Amino acid sequence: MLRSIIDVNLPKFLAQDLPLFKGITTDLFPGIELPPPDYKIFEEAIEEVCKEMNLQLPAFFLDKILQIYEMMIVRHGFMIVGDPFGGKTSAYRVLAKALKIINERHGFENQVEITVINPKSITMGQLYGQFDPVSHEWSDGILAVSYRQFAVSTNPNRKWLMFDGPVDAVWIENMNTVLDDNKKLCLMSGEIIQLASTTNLIFEPEDLEVASPATVSRCGMIYMEPHMLGWQPMATSWLNTLPESFSDEMKSFLNALMERYLPALLEFNRKSGVRHLSPVTQTNMAISCMRLMQCQFAELSDPKTVANMHERDVFSWLEGIFLFSSTWSLGGGINAEGREKFDLLIREMIDGPLSEVTKNKLNMITKVESPTRSLYVPIPKTESIYAWNFIREGIGRWERWTEELRNSPAIPAGLDFNQIVVPTQDTVRYTYLMNILTQNKMPSLFVGPTGTGKSVYINNFLVKDLDQEKYRPLVINFSAQTTSKQTQDIIMSKLDKRRKGVFGPPMGKKTIIYIDDVNMPMRGTYGAQPPIELVRQALDHWNWYDLKDCTKIDLVDIQFMGAMGPAGGGRNPVTARFLRHFNTITINEFDDASMSTIFSRMLDWHFNIKNQFESSYSDLIKPIISGTLDIFHSTIKNLLPTPKKSHYLFNLRDFARVIQGVCLSNPMSSPTTDSIKQLWVHEVLRVYYDRLVDEMDQTWLYEKVEKVTEEHLKTSFLNLFKDYDQGNKGSITQNDLRSLMFCDFGSNNDNRHYLQVPDIEELRENVTEQLNEFNLIDKKPMNLVLFRFAIEHISRISRLLKQPRGHALLVGVGGSGRQSLTR
Repeated sequence: MLRSIIDVNLPKFLAQDLPLFKGITTDLFPGIELPPPDYKIFEEAIEEVCKEMNLQLPAFFLDKILQIYEMMIVRHGFMIVGDPFGGKTSAYRVLAKALKIINERHGFENQVEITVINPKSITMGQLYGQFDPVSHEWSDGILAVSYRQFAVSTNPNRKWLMFDGPVDAVWIENMNTVLDDNKKLCLMSGEIIQLASTTNLIFEPEDLEVASPATVSRCGMIYMEPHMLGWQPMATSWLNTLPESFSDEMKSFLNALMERYLPALLEFNRKSGVRHLSPVTQTNMAISCMRLMQCQFAELSDPKTVANMHERDVFSWLEGIFLFSSTWSLGGGINAEGREKFDLLIREMIDGPLSEVTKNKLNMITKVESPTRSLYVPIPKTESIYAWNFIREGIGRWERWTEELRNSPAIPAGLDFNQIVVPTQDTVRYTYLMNILTQNKMPSLFVGPTGTGKSVYINNFLVKDLDQEKYRPLVINFSAQTTSKQTQDIIMSKLDKRRKGVFGPPMGKKTIIYIDDVNMPMRGTYGAQPPIELVRQALDHWNWYDLKDCTKIDLVDIQFMGAMGPAGGGRNPVTARFLRHFNTITINEFDDASMSTIFSRMLDWHFNIKNQFESSYSDLIKPIISGTLDIFHSTIKNLLPTPKKSHYLFNLRDFARVIQGVCLSNPMSSPTTDSIKQLWVHEVLRVYYDRLVDEMDQTWLYEKVEKVTEEHLKTSFLNLFKDYDQGNKGSITQNDLRSLMFCDFGSNNDNRHYLQVPDIEELRENVTEQLNEFNLIDKKPMNLVLFRFAIEHISRISRLLKQPRGHALLVGVGGSGRQSLTR
């Protein structure tokens, strides 16, 4: 009885509850010692399989494998639950291979046939089957086909139907008749299929947060916790995979580095309060570090190269590669403020033991001893550790990322504004990381706020830096309405059939699937995101199912890249089981120095390369940039979004739109420097003022613009706009500046220059004339009275449509003229 109680309850408990459970059983059965079960044959087979699969076998992992076996004997339906890197998938795969070995050598037990389905990557109809809405013909679903194959099979093999995905009430309630003693699957077509005695239904979810009690009570439960396994077994397995050129001394050196640095750096991420834009698990950070190291082992993988190198140089390279990799894995997913703390921490660990002051400040308790010696190649302290790249030459050296910018070419004159990429430290280092991860088949995910250049960096990399002979990029944009079927159809349309059931790019090529806005798909009733579950199935098992005939499709030679913003505002949290496959790197917002560098170069290009303005115009670059920065930071700080003003969201794109508006000028349209200043004020009002709905907010922004004009542009606001002072009252009001308009459809403007409007009445006559011409040729003439507000809105809409990627969202009550004015 005691053994039954323990076998049923022990697998489902958390680690901290085990001592309590042991205490309860000891009180209930005092003095009873259970003899250990004889699993010698099983343990030998499991050890052999783990060795073959390069897996480590801690006592926790062995116990869980045996618990799965015991549960399989007594329950036909059970769940293996736990967060990523707990060993769920590896545990059942090891058990399946161990059963095969036992069958071959000892004659008892049977081999295992496994079918894996992700129930949330497809619709309910595709899972169970559905009637065609037109012909009313029944078509079986993937589950029905697999279930029936197992039910009619006559061989004695064990058959496992794996449901690798979230468990929720939408799909699993239909399984209740299978999971209880009836063991029957009832389909909508009226067919009832009896479960074969050799079949087990195994569910592999991350949690049971949305599972119903009716389902949970019918299933056995095995809980696997990642922290019980830790990152050390993964590190040992990874060291075993290193090339033959790595000697035991090199592996021991790498292991010692990881043992010294990783525990403290992982605790820093967990306890110091630094903010991750996308949550990353502890084990995933450690594995990301190993992946990044592996990406830089190209030279060390060649035995001849290692043999010709000095021993000191080899260990210096390993040390430099480790520090670089730990910076961009354990410190690569945190925000700018957290990176400053990370820099101080890792430098203190390099120089000596962690002080009590630092540990208390960062809420850490891990003890870090002094290093046995100083670094072979010290990291310069003039800048943050994020500013340095480790160059593998000689003994190795640390070089600034910005060194590559010295030879960067000037921006070509013929580019559009939106095509300009100004090389900065960020473009160099993120492109380098993309390159080494992609070349080594490692999935990468770039996370950052809107407007930080994620998509620009990646698209630029895919088009310009990748070898187009070898790689075929495929770009997919996710949205709230994206479905898993659309995603599968898009990807499959770009793949060729290699042989029966195997799809991939043309032979000799690799497809890189870049998914932008990964976290945009809408969450279902219980939180699942089908397109993400579909991609996760590909990353986990490298197969999908044909949605017509339900056959398995194997995918080869494809890899994934992704980009997304932090969760919130239409973006959703993404399951950790998907994120576990990626190296997550944060692209933080630019600091003021970077923004000044980028936009100063753009204005310099506009004034001196694209157009030949007089040299005095170049003196405006610095004040325009500093003034725009002041407006940008002030609006973010003061004009905060509320439920009533949910569109008060300002980001770097707004900054760029102001500069883009200034770049619509040319020497003909802006004959004096004052006209550029007036244009700048106009663009600030269009980008920021037009979004405001509250009179108080409009007044605040107007006064701010007036103040910034005088402080940064060193120009009196009244003198700059004295022509707009209606009534000569000696001041410029908001109403006066309504007359400040720029457009390209005024009279005597055949070249469509972006000109200041000198006379509103003359513009009204010109627009009325163009409206009459439109009415003569269009089938739906518009009978409009073009009053002052209509003219203003027409010029604003025209300004947006004139610019590349100029998108507009027109908000207003019905009948306010949004459609008519746009037409």
